[in-house]
Amino acid sequence: LWKRLSEQGELVYRQYDAGQHGLDAWLAEVLALENAGWKGRGGTSIALGPGEKEFFIDVAHGAHAQERFVMSRLELDGVPIAGVCSFLSYDGGVML
Repeated sequence: LWKRLSEQGELVYRQYDAGQHGLDAWLAEVLALENAGWKGRGGTSIALGPGEKEFFIDVAHGAHAQERFVMSRLELDGVPIAGVCSFLSYDGGVML
C-alpha cells in the first residue's frame, strides 16, 4: 500500500517530537482527519461530542507532559492523510 500511495506524490511518515512546539496544531489535524472520515459521517468523532474534544486535548497534554504520548501521521505532498495517537502506560498503551 505504501508503494501505491507513494505513486500519488511524496509520502512521508512523521512522528511528533516531544521536544518540538505545535502539539495543539498536531492534535487539531488528527481530530480534523478523524472528523473527515467515517467517524465524522457516523457522528462518533471525538470532535463532535460535547466536551469530548476538550477532554481529549487535556488528556493528551497531560500524557505528553509525562512522556506517555506518541502521535504519528502519514503525509502526502505535505498534507496529513492519516494519523494515530497512542497513550502509553507501564504495561502497554491505547491507540486512538
